[in-house]
Amino acid sequence: MTKRYKITDIDWDTDGEEVDLPAVVVVEKDIGRDDVVDDILADYLSDTYGFCTYGFSFDEVEEPDPDGILDRIAASVDGCFGSIDNAPGTLYIDEGGNTYAVTVRVCDPVEEYC
Repeated sequence: MTKRYKITDIDWDTDGEEVDLPAVVVVEKDIGRDDVVDDILADYLSDTYGFCTYGFSFDEVEEPDPDGILDRIAASVDGCFGSIDNAPGTLYIDEGGNTYAVTVRVCDPVEEYC
């Protein structure tokens, strides 16, 4: 079953490296009955951002997109890059006091960014 989680209080293990990582991440994951949610979210964070965590908090988000934030993020991506297909890697979008990380996988590198 797909569920949406808001991950907060992320304590990144960066080995002292100065990196710009999100403090809050919203993600949808398929969660099975026997799955350990903490482990799935930890794997998602490390796979997506390339750094492990010492810990984090999370809550299941009941409403799929209460403020229409995903539509606004998609519009920001499309407005900046022409379409989400042209966007490079991870984008950080500030919206309403929160920073959202949008990871986009592409096949060909993009030559120009806005």
